[in-house]
Amino acid sequence: MAAFNWIIVTEDCPACGAEATLRCQTGVASSLDGDERGRFCNAEYLLGQTMNWWPTTDARYPEWHVFGPAYSSADPSAPFDEDECLATCTSCRAELVVVISFERATPIAVVRFAAG
Repeated sequence: MAAFNWIIVTEDCPACGAEATLRCQTGVASSLDGDERGRFCNAEYLLGQTMNWWPTTDARYPEWHVFGPAYSSADPSAPFDEDECLATCTSCRAELVVVISFERATPIAVVRFAAG
């Protein structure tokens, strides 16, 4: 079983042109581990909303990156990451790829998106 979270964004669909709410699947700050708030997965976040994750003082904090320890071990202090998230248009059901940038486990912007 894989752990994922969801970033909710509203954009004009590149396939049909309609404004759509996109539920974008991401591996950022996703883990079957958790704390008193629950597991770090299957939660929905908006742009600008900090994701539930280990505190910055915890040795596991750098694992928030989309590639987890493999990425963070190369540069555990890197404050940014991007993830190619899968999404579906709520209007036409087109499969989309949405690239979202993250800063310190917070989704901050849609970089680009396209029909998958």
